[in-house]
Amino acid sequence: MLRTTLLVGLTEEWVYRGVLLAAFSAWWGLRRGAIAALLLFGALHLMNVVVGQTLVQASLQFVLATLSGATLMLAALATRSLWLPV
Repeated sequence: MLRTTLLVGLTEEWVYRGVLLAAFSAWWGLRRGAIAALLLFGALHLMNVVVGQTLVQASLQFVLATLSGATLMLAALATRSLWLPV
């Protein structure tokens, strides 16, 4: 379980707070890039409808993932590192 959790944490941080944030920020500026990366991160969690969650449950997960993602993104930007968010 620890291995899976660590792998997911590393992957999500690298993709959303690393690669996508950098790419979107280069295209649209930091503020818009950060918002786009956050919304995409939240939207990923809407896919849980496919595995049996109700739309209400997936919507709540979208909101919570987006808010927690914002906190992790602020930590990454403040430290200029992905280690703290991971």
